[in-house]
Parts: sequence; C-alpha cells; structure tokens
Amino acid sequence: MKKIIALLMVFCLAFAFAACGGSSAPAPATQAPAAEAPAEEAPAADAPAEEAPADGLLPQPDGYKGTVTFIVASEAGSATDTAARAALEYVDLGEGINIVVENIPGGSQTIGITEMLNREADGYTMELMAPAGLLSQPVMNKNLTYTPDDIELLANLYPLVTTCVITAPDSELEDADDLYEFLTSGEPFQYGTANIGSFAHIALSRALMQVDNLAASEPVAYTGSANVLQSVINKEVPIALIDADFVVNAVKNGDVRALMILNDTPYDLLPDIPCAADYGFKDLSSIVGFKWLGMKKGCPEDIMNYVAQQFSIGLANPDFQAYCDSIGAGTMEIMTREEVAEMASASFEIYHDVLVASGYVE
Repeated sequence: MKKIIALLMVFCLAFAFAACGGSSAPAPATQAPAAEAPAEEAPAADAPAEEAPADGLLPQPDGYKGTVTFIVASEAGSATDTAARAALEYVDLGEGINIVVENIPGGSQTIGITEMLNREADGYTMELMAPAGLLSQPVMNKNLTYTPDDIELLANLYPLVTTCVITAPDSELEDADDLYEFLTSGEPFQYGTANIGSFAHIALSRALMQVDNLAASEPVAYTGSANVLQSVINKEVPIALIDADFVVNAVKNGDVRALMILNDTPYDLLPDIPCAADYGFKDLSSIVGFKWLGMKKGCPEDIMNYVAQQFSIGLANPDFQAYCDSIGAGTMEIMTREEVAEMASASFEIYHDVLVASGYVE
C-alpha cells in the first residue's frame, strides 16, 4: 500500500509540473514549496493504510510469521485428513506463514485436542474439530481434562454432513412410512452406527426420545462408514445410520435402500428421500457432522480473527466449492465465528442430554 501511495504522489507531482509547463520560469520557482508540502505529509497518509487495508479486510497481525501447526486428530490418509489437506490448499495466511499438518490420532480425537491445549496459546497451533472429540467425549469420558469451553471455534472447513437411515435393498422396510412404524412400535431393535456418540447415533437417539422409544434401541458400533455400509449389505442389522454424502452412490446403484434423512430438511443429493421433520421429529438440524477450525482459548484475538477471515476467504473459492460438489459433499456454507460457536453450544447441550438419557454417562 505504501508503494501505491508513493506512486500516486509521484504522478501528482508530475502532473503539477506538467500543468505549470506553459507558465513563465519564475512561477514554478515560487510554487515549489507548496508542491513539496504533500510529500512532507506522506507519513500521516500512510498511517490509515497500516491500520486497515483499503478493501476493509483485517491485515496480517504484526509479527505473525513462521510455521503454523494444523493438527488433524486422525491418521494420515483418512477421510478427515484428506478433507483437511484439501481445504488447506485454498488457504493463505499471508507472507511468511507456512502451514504444516501434524497427524495425532487416537482416543476418538481427544489425544490430538489435548495436545493442542497443552501448547502455547499463541495462535501458532490450530486443529480440525469434529463431533467426537469436541462434543461426545467431553460428556462420556470423565478422565478428560478439557471441555468445549476451552476451545475457540473460528470457521467451518467442510460442508455439514447429515445422517441417512439405510437398509438392505430387499428389506421389509420399503420406505419412510415403514421406518416410522418400525421406530415407534416399541419392539426392541438394533441398528448400525460408526461409533457410540457419533452425530448419527445422537440424531437417532434424539428422535427416539421424542417418541418415548429410546429404550427399545441398541446401537451396534462399527468402525467407519465403509463398515457400517457393509453391515447393512450383509444384513447384520436391520437398519444403519450413515453419512448421507458417503452413501449416495450406493443408493443410486441399488446396493442399499435409503429410508429417511435424519434432519429437519431434505438432502439435496437424495431429494426423493423424506426427512425426519416430515414425520414429526424436530430440532435435528444442529446434529450433523462437521469439521470446524479451533484454537486454544486465550490466543491473541487479532490473530484468531485474522485466521478466521483468511480461512473463510479461501474456502469461499469457487474451485474449493466445486471440489466439494465433485465428491458428493455439496456446497459448503461459510460460517462466522459467532455462528459456529452458537451451533456448537446448542449441539453440546443436545449431546449431553442424549448421552445421559442413553446411560453413557456415569
């Protein structure tokens, strides 16, 4: 910006001299001091440029340079790791900043989060937050030393993921009407889910609480969406809960049958499948899969606001949005810090209530 202002001043001075070219020689000499005055005031003109760029964006904080560690609490090459690295391709934290991914898996994401919270609150360590480590484990694991209040959430990194209820293609459950009757019959049943405390498990449990039938359900935990899908194909369980974006192709290929979207609204890529709200279930919209950016509470506010801004700008890039569409995730909503924090707070209350009602909290 300083260079731009300096160039403008040069042009202004040049124009002033050109305009005076037709005058007699003494005139420019007597006007020279006036022409020099703006040059002496240049430092004052520079000051606003350092406070805020002309485009209204927050500037890179003074001294914020060096290596920034981005922790992913899952193994390298996992779906979460792949999503994180794809997002980072579009993020620029400014001059002199190098982002390095560090994979710290284990403990349903709690090991990675604990490591971040053990480091300095200086803005140089951030982490991809997902439901298990941020919301479920702080309720279920009494040995954890952190709660969601210890973490500042800054931005959304990936499209929100909703849950789809699936069954085998030749199942007696043919549609959402059959599923509703199945869920409200009072008869005990099992269902597949990726993990106990997963957002899918919480979503169905909340729905069952609304029809007083939580006690009839028994979740069977499988590790990962691929295993959940296989459990239905093999008819190990009558129904299963799975990420809607993951199962789209299997539904279209006839490998499984989609029965219901566990959300307040339909899912764009499976538009013919009814949502839970169509059957009277409510307040499921915040129980979704997410990948949020977090830092340790206490980090410098100017750094956190700047980082939140840069991630939001980068992930609004049409190329990143097209990437999300190409893998079946849909378009990503750009969320402010306040929106992410509000959603997390509402979700944590639901997770707590559901897990307590389900008997997973001592």
